Amino acid sequence: MAALTALASAQQRDPISGKALVTIPSCKDAYLHGIFVQYRIPASFPRPESEGTASEVFRCEDVRVEFFKTPESNYLPERIRVSAGNWMKAWAFITKGNGEKNYVSPLYVDTGIWVTIANGLVNVNDKYKDASRQLVVGIKSNGGALRPVLFDGAVTPRKILPGINEFFFVVGNVGPSHNKMTINTTTGVIEFSTVKFP
Repeated sequence: MAALTALASAQQRDPISGKALVTIPSCKDAYLHGIFVQYRIPASFPRPESEGTASEVFRCEDVRVEFFKTPESNYLPERIRVSAGNWMKAWAFITKGNGEKNYVSPLYVDTGIWVTIANGLVNVNDKYKDASRQLVVGIKSNGGALRPVLFDGAVTPRKILPGINEFFFVVGNVGPSHNKMTINTTTGVIEFSTVKFP
């Protein structure tokens, strides 16, 4: 029955955007990949367990993921917006499966290098302890100056401040498809987009 419910939800339309909407009750088995959300459809006789993808609007619990595309953007969304009750819950959904499980996360800067936030502190996890000097991660908080998080191979952890925190990336060959991440601690929205590095 759960599988049929999940399949039926794929036929729904999002009341806010009018886009195709997939809704599942629990976020437990849903993951944000670079250009879609992948989720598990439980087995329900006679259908075996399977996986589904959502590339327009996806909802689970109070998490909402929306992909913004234009005809020019082809399969790659220009923006991805993740919202939840608060930014930490949105962050927890985005980072599920990072590292070994999710190499196509939008938080990957390069192979084995990805952005982390723990206790409000932004860091860069360099799995191989050899961050390329060509990679850059910077943060701007509330319109202030751009400060380095990763620059010239060195990592400088930074605190997430109340308000709008913008991250900019200069990435490697297998880095994210978007080079800007915005965390709004007031609205609980995290957005990925492509912009010119400031």
